Amino acid sequence: MSKFSRAIDLLVLRKMAKNVFAKFGITCGINGL
Repeated sequence: MSKFSRAIDLLVLRKMAKNVFAKFGITCGINGL
């Protein structure tokens, strides 16, 4: 169970990181940085 929950946590963290990087990339693209 611990390995399974750990894998789910990694997937959630990856999704959150992708969302954050996407927002950061969009804002940087708008700002022209």
